Amino acid sequence: CARPISEPSRQTIELLDMFWLLKGATRSPRRARARHSPVTTRDLPASELVPVTSSPATQRPYSGRVRDPVTVHLVRHGQSTWNVEGRLQGQTVHPELTERGRREAAEAAALLRARCPGTGEDVGLICSDLVRAAQTAAVIGQVLGVSVEQDVALREQGLGVLEGRLTKELVPEPTPEGLDITEVRWGGGESIEDVHDRLGTFFERVLPAAPPHLVLVTHGDTLRVARAWLHGRGHRDVDWDLVPNGGVTTLAVEAGRLRDQERLSRHQRRASGRTAGPDSIRSAH
Repeated sequence: CARPISEPSRQTIELLDMFWLLKGATRSPRRARARHSPVTTRDLPASELVPVTSSPATQRPYSGRVRDPVTVHLVRHGQSTWNVEGRLQGQTVHPELTERGRREAAEAAALLRARCPGTGEDVGLICSDLVRAAQTAAVIGQVLGVSVEQDVALREQGLGVLEGRLTKELVPEPTPEGLDITEVRWGGGESIEDVHDRLGTFFERVLPAAPPHLVLVTHGDTLRVARAWLHGRGHRDVDWDLVPNGGVTTLAVEAGRLRDQERLSRHQRRASGRTAGPDSIRSAH
């Protein structure tokens, strides 16, 4: 499970309050609903919001199965300079780890060393190519004695023209009629549905040949969506609970439990509520 926070700072609480507003969620329930209002900047008109279309995606057979039990460790990068400044990062490449962020990466590495017994051949390490995640993964790779592979599929949700904006600049905007909040590309970036879709493609490609332990160093929103996919939940059913910088979430994917099915188009998933996730997941604490 995610590493707990004992005494959150006032800045953490303020940023968390902004987070709930940005995602259109309240603290209870934890999952976003369309009746809440997301936010954008004061100078970004609603006309620049780009809705997600429902055009069918290309379908392809997926017959991969998890070769052996795979334990997936989802890691959020350590604190970055933009975390401190309160800026929306999205897929902005350059924000680096702070000294605190490097300590958080080292703490995550120590925890993973305890959770990943065996040799280097038993552990795979893949990270987002954004600097803050790559720096975190480098620390983890040194401790685990494994090389790091970068994959753009693990990037944070793209936020378009909102990236780099201070959170204090954000004001509510309505969700376009007929769409769930998770299906809107705020600022011309990605929707949560987009992130869910690309992570599904990533897991379908990686899990069947994964080693017993797979460490994925990624970002807060991407981690939450990945957790939903691994639990077999759709893009509208993501838990928006706090994932601290350097937090580690460990999930065990049981052998042979990925569905042998065609990957559904966005339109079909939206209509049926089905996802391409595994049938059986258990959390490791």
